[in-house]
Amino acid sequence: MRPPQPWPGDPAAVWAATAAPDDAPERPAPPDLSSFADFERLAAPKDSSRAGAVVLAVSGVLFLAYGLILMAVMPGPVEGVEGFFAAVIFVVRWHWIAPLAAGAWFLASAPIAYRRDKRDHPGETRDLYEAARERGVVVETFPARFRVLDTEGTAPATIGVDVRLDAADAARIRRAFDAWFDRLDAEPKAVDRAQRRNGEREVRPAEDLFGTEAAGGYLMRRTHWGQRFTLLVPDPPHSTRRWARLPIEHGSDVSDES
Repeated sequence: MRPPQPWPGDPAAVWAATAAPDDAPERPAPPDLSSFADFERLAAPKDSSRAGAVVLAVSGVLFLAYGLILMAVMPGPVEGVEGFFAAVIFVVRWHWIAPLAAGAWFLASAPIAYRRDKRDHPGETRDLYEAARERGVVVETFPARFRVLDTEGTAPATIGVDVRLDAADAARIRRAFDAWFDRLDAEPKAVDRAQRRNGEREVRPAEDLFGTEAAGGYLMRRTHWGQRFTLLVPDPPHSTRRWARLPIEHGSDVSDES
């Protein structure tokens, strides 16, 4: 198996250079998610059963309307046409049946999906709470001068720092990321190479870049704005590649410090 390409910008050297002591600002108190009630109120995904049913119902109405319009404007049968062209004309004359069938299916599915999602949501929330209690990590988030790859090009990145780290360790992780971004900006095409090396990872532990001493730091794809804290839950357990990311409502915005 081919070994992975080295990271551009020499992040190991960057980490070593950030070891000097620094006056670290006091860290804010993190939200308390220890009780299920607080987890459900602050971090759990909201019940989306009604929204999902509305989407299905609206889609059904649109398909039905489209099918009815097609049925009304279709011309009558064409005489004297045989073979391939006859088959094409037949498909054109009767293809309004497909959107009518799709519309009926969407409308019939809407109440079924609503009842299913409404029934399953409490259990899914409880399972997610148990997973968060077992292996979840609450991180304080900071804007990053870096963009990561996603399915549509690139997206803004965020630095996450485990709230359990003391102020000095948290500040060092942030300094290391900032210094690494500076190095990438100074090297031709280094940003592109770093983005390709990172791939489409939504969450990358800082240990992958700086080594084991940087445990507790994360480079994350930013998917929400306005929350200072995020709950990370490895999914499946012990995974470092797939994470559930839940913004935590805490009444304060993402820190603007860099």
